[in-house]
Amino acid sequence: MIASVAAFERDAEWALRESGSGTREAADRWLVEHLGHANVAYELGSPETIKRLVVAGTALGFLSRHAVAPALAEGSLVELKTRLPAAIRRLAIVLHRDKRLGA
Repeated sequence: MIASVAAFERDAEWALRESGSGTREAADRWLVEHLGHANVAYELGSPETIKRLVVAGTALGFLSRHAVAPALAEGSLVELKTRLPAAIRRLAIVLHRDKRLGA
């Protein structure tokens, strides 16, 4: 089962963010580590455009859960269940030393 799922994902066309974006760097690391390579058919600067391609069935997408939460809630997108490990991205908040983080 794992081999067939990984083969499907590896051979599928992917819609990813543009080179240089943090999401794209995370996607590239995760896809190469777990699939060996990815067939990147679309490189886009907008998460909305990626979501539209995925809704249309044109490609698989790789976006943050935050970016797709409304579409998941309304049912226009679904999370692909696989045996591959979850992709985890670590983020940090930075601010000026003289500023305070508000509510």
